[in-house]
Amino acid sequence: MQELIDILNGGDSAADLAFAKLYFAAWGDRSVRLALNRVAVAEKALIDEGAHFEVAAAVNQSLAGGGSVAQILRERELQLIRQRELSRAERAVFIEAANARRAEAAPILAACAREQLELAQTIAALELEVSAGRVHNRREASLTAMLDAGLTSEQIEAIGGPKPTENELAAQQASLAAMRARMARLKAFAGSAPFFDRTLLGDSTGATNGCQ
Repeated sequence: MQELIDILNGGDSAADLAFAKLYFAAWGDRSVRLALNRVAVAEKALIDEGAHFEVAAAVNQSLAGGGSVAQILRERELQLIRQRELSRAERAVFIEAANARRAEAAPILAACAREQLELAQTIAALELEVSAGRVHNRREASLTAMLDAGLTSEQIEAIGGPKPTENELAAQQASLAAMRARMARLKAFAGSAPFFDRTLLGDSTGATNGCQ
């Protein structure tokens, strides 16, 4: 937990970030959560069966260093309570730091959400434009318009053929690929909570409150 707190406070090395990303990815993995439940069940079973070992350890400690078995078990209880309290305190600090990091990233998250909405609409429209059926229909309509305008086949060929030309189509497809890549970066940034790794955006967003 302390490693995660340190990262949120700005002391994040590449190794720490790798740990943090894997840590939160694990929490999002259903198989990990199921395995964790099984670990909890196994741990409880061990506790239920472990009374003998706790008493035996206390007896050995009593024989070796004195003190009653009951007192040694009481000290063991206090040790476990302190460990639990420390864990709770570290978790509280982590949650506070994570909330502060989210508040800091809020303007960027809002800008990225708006950009995602705009991109989703633009991508959907452009995907339709470059689909095989749509391109065929556009070229058929373009060819008809050119012929109706009196252009000859040679003239049509000279200007690159019916619209969209191969170069125009390639440019649209490249633009679509860039938009999809940008969308993936925006989603990756939003999904990098609670650290909100701005390098995932691949631009200067970290220095501004926008996603441009």
